[in-house]
Amino acid sequence: MTSEVYWVMVNRNWDGRIAVRHSKRVVSGSLEVAQTIPKVKGRGVEEVKFVFFKPEHLLLLPEDLEKERRKRKLRQDIIAQIQANKTYPDFARDNPNGDCWQDEQGLWHSIYFHRHDTDDLDCLNIYNSVEWNHKTWFGGTRI
Repeated sequence: MTSEVYWVMVNRNWDGRIAVRHSKRVVSGSLEVAQTIPKVKGRGVEEVKFVFFKPEHLLLLPEDLEKERRKRKLRQDIIAQIQANKTYPDFARDNPNGDCWQDEQGLWHSIYFHRHDTDDLDCLNIYNSVEWNHKTWFGGTRI
């Protein structure tokens, strides 16, 4: 089982839009969609252990991702993932990573961190669909 662990400071008062704005990445996609990123309960700034993992097989559905997270005793924490990618930018350069979520209207969205090799840019893409591939790492914080 391939995984990497990083300690990051997360501001639990931030919503997805604020976290994306502070990501130090070239952003492609809607900040309005970013505002629908689910938050983990908490107050102020806290240090968390964020665990990135690479599934052994391609995950096709969001339900598959949740099963993989549960096996590892992790919960989704996209705000912490944004911070982990900001704090450790080299990780996404070698290991594209992302996650997905469903908004209040039932629409699926995803976020994807990667290195755009031709332009040498650290990128963050926000999609109005579930987008990932066989290279994608996922993550979460300990339950």
